[in-house]
Amino acid sequence: MAAERRDFETGELASVPESSASHDLWQRMAAPLWPAFVDELAAVRPGSERVDRAELVSQASDLADVLEHWLGLLGFQWVDLDEGFSFKVASWDFQRPEAPGHKRAA
Repeated sequence: MAAERRDFETGELASVPESSASHDLWQRMAAPLWPAFVDELAAVRPGSERVDRAELVSQASDLADVLEHWLGLLGFQWVDLDEGFSFKVASWDFQRPEAPGHKRAA
């Protein structure tokens, strides 16, 4: 969504449409870290420009940090292991009926 909203002439990212920004799921799942995500994406040059490997690795690492934090907020945990990695559900908070906006399956 962020890339779709980018003006490639100016590099500016348009704001999220009100219809999305006001939605309960957006507020719970995206809004808390959207500004950090957009800031990281804004620092990335368009694909039409050559980027030095060190700069690309640095930007990818910064974006990965934001995404790791975001996944943690959503209840997921990425764990680096000697033999690879593990991705697990660390919290089921979004499944709780008392969670704001949760709708129980009929």
